[in-house]
Amino acid sequence: MIIEIALGIVLAVIILLLLPTIIAMGIVAVGIALAIGAVVLVVMAVQFDLAFTATVILLLLPVAFFHWRDNKNLEGMRKKLGYEGTRDSEGLGK
Repeated sequence: MIIEIALGIVLAVIILLLLPTIIAMGIVAVGIALAIGAVVLVVMAVQFDLAFTATVILLLLPVAFFHWRDNKNLEGMRKKLGYEGTRDSEGLGK
């Protein structure tokens, strides 16, 4: 039971680490949905078995890595294009 709760918390942290990337891309609704999803996954970790939770974590780790990598690429591209200080997803305003 304690291990399942710990895995659920790890899963929630992974999802919450993805939130800044998603919000920076301008997809606020997806960010809010993932925040709700993080809470749901903690509950799932408590309710369901250990193997299921561990499998979901292993599936999400590559997703987290690619989001992190793409976010770094996105920042570099914004600097090259001259949109350094803006959070505008289309790059229209500064």
